Amino acid sequence: MKAIPFVGHGELPSAMMQSVQMIAGDNEHLYAVSLEPEDGKEEYAKKLAQVNDQLKNYETVTVFADLMGDRQTMRLSNSIWIKIMSKSFQV
Repeated sequence: MKAIPFVGHGELPSAMMQSVQMIAGDNEHLYAVSLEPEDGKEEYAKKLAQVNDQLKNYETVTVFADLMGDRQTMRLSNSIWIKIMSKSFQV
């Protein structure tokens, strides 16, 4: 199975996920992780951990991010990579 998490700043991840669902229909394999202005490191780490726990069971995880190589994308991708090292991973 494939999972697609959208990560980014503000409402963009949710908007990207909703756009995909409008075109392709509802899909339980889509995830949105938003970094809000009021989020501190701990709050954002909790959001990433919640999604990461769900992603570890997928064979392929393709991450869509608003900024490539930024801290949040790297944190999520490194965390997923450690848990599914023997499986396919794309950023």
